[in-house]
Amino acid sequence: MPSKPKKPYALSLRLLSSFDDILTDVLVDKLFYWTNIRKVHPRYQSNRTIKDKQVGDIIRTHVCVGRNIQAATDRLLEIDGIKRFCQKLRPEEKADFVKHVKRYVEIYHPDSAYEVTTTNRYTLTTLEASVLARSEISKGDSIRNLSGVMVTMTKEEEAEFNEASNRDFSIIHSSRKAGAQIFLGPARFVNHDCSPNCRFVSASRSIVTFAALRKIQPGEEITVYYSDDYFGPNNVECLCQSCEKSMRGGWSKSVGYMTNITPSKRQYEEVKDEDDYAGRAKKRARKSLPTPALSVGDDVSIKAFSPPAVNFAATVSTELTPVVTPLEAPEGMNAPAAITEISLVVPCTDILKAEHTNTPGLLTPGPVASPLELSLSPIDDTTLVTLTPLDDGYESDLTVYSDTDMEILNSKYKWFPDTKIPAKPINPDPQSLPLVPEGVRYPGDHLVENTIIDPKFQMRCTCQNVNCGVPFIYKNEDDFRFLNHIPRCCPRCERHSKIYGLVWPKTILKSDDPEKRVMNPEDVERSVNLAQHKRDLRSIEEWRVENMLKEVFKKNLRRENRKLEKKRRKERKARDTPTVEA
Repeated sequence: MPSKPKKPYALSLRLLSSFDDILTDVLVDKLFYWTNIRKVHPRYQSNRTIKDKQVGDIIRTHVCVGRNIQAATDRLLEIDGIKRFCQKLRPEEKADFVKHVKRYVEIYHPDSAYEVTTTNRYTLTTLEASVLARSEISKGDSIRNLSGVMVTMTKEEEAEFNEASNRDFSIIHSSRKAGAQIFLGPARFVNHDCSPNCRFVSASRSIVTFAALRKIQPGEEITVYYSDDYFGPNNVECLCQSCEKSMRGGWSKSVGYMTNITPSKRQYEEVKDEDDYAGRAKKRARKSLPTPALSVGDDVSIKAFSPPAVNFAATVSTELTPVVTPLEAPEGMNAPAAITEISLVVPCTDILKAEHTNTPGLLTPGPVASPLELSLSPIDDTTLVTLTPLDDGYESDLTVYSDTDMEILNSKYKWFPDTKIPAKPINPDPQSLPLVPEGVRYPGDHLVENTIIDPKFQMRCTCQNVNCGVPFIYKNEDDFRFLNHIPRCCPRCERHSKIYGLVWPKTILKSDDPEKRVMNPEDVERSVNLAQHKRDLRSIEEWRVENMLKEVFKKNLRRENRKLEKKRRKERKARDTPTVEA
């Protein structure tokens, strides 16, 4: 009897899901990831024989530095846990597994323009994987090293899959193949958005990649459109960013509860800034610097100590300006008093239209106030105190300041003295949040600043990476570690540093770069105690103000140079023009 012909080999859902579970465990979870990727099989158990350090050394040496995907793949296949898994596979199945390993290894290639991170937009209590752009992606460009494998599912497999795992995060209904398809690999981390910035591109019969629909900025999430009815009929339960901005989908249930929110001062300023002064005035008002007081006989330019631009949208500041105390005064002169308060006045429309002549100053020097006097309660009567301008040495808004002026300023005045500043509240004001029923989502409820935390088990921190600076919540593992092992950076920057040995978002070390790559993650001090954490935050704030002041000087210098150059051209043109005699 003739033997039955063998069916051609095809990658099945059972096989692909097993590939994906072990690779997400080894090449994502065990690679310094701060949470665990959801597995296709709910009963999957992590392989304890595979160590984080072993996988991290292979990726850092062969991929981040050596840029050799094949060498890293060969080293990974030699690990005991993966080697035993491959021994159970047939040759054609092992070939597909090796291809899938390379897809996950390519995530960490230095030329990859994205990174895998987390988001709690869709589930407030747990974290889900997401993809963020690490560098700029132009419109129409293909997102390199971001791909996945699609496998067609039967109706029985789809029903069994949804019933067993209750995770339909990667099932796409294809109209071309008239059925459901599941795509796994790095592409599974790309979330849905009703106004996406990427689209699916079929690289082959079963391979899918992505192309940018518009310009994608660094730090922006890479999204794609799944289908019209993926989150219920007409995506009525969608919680994407586009639906959040337009209050559609799952966010529409909270429309009736958003009218009773007390707007915060920051929101009030943002709304008023749209109607008042845009551009330069708005930036100076929002980024106003602490300014020291002046004595009449001081030979330093008064412009360097002029009050910041007035924010006409706010009458009372809710943040205390640090007192600036002079270290020493020139001989024969009295030390200027420290500035403790700045009175802001909201002028009416008629005054704004009038000529700006004899405008009184808004800078009020006075004695240092006690903590009881530094209250944040609103002020009914705003007092205007006049500061008489100096007749000699007064400079305009376009005054130029060099680095020498900056050194004189820093040597004469001490920024951020030992002044007790009231701490910010741990949790947001309940009146600033909408009172929604349980289970109803409102815009911004997933943000860190709107999250209610327990101070005994959680702490609000700020990433000390100057390129990041995002807030995050540090959770308590035990009482001793909670106060003595506070992380310096957010989980994303810390993971990036451990993998690449460089500060986020840098992946390539140039020849003229002063930074050195750290090949051993244990050589970096990544946590501090509570006292050192507070000192680090203070030094970061001092660095921020110093750089802000330098930018102001440079901006004035460029502006004055343009003005002087324009004046020279006019004078040169006037000299070259011959005079016509009558």
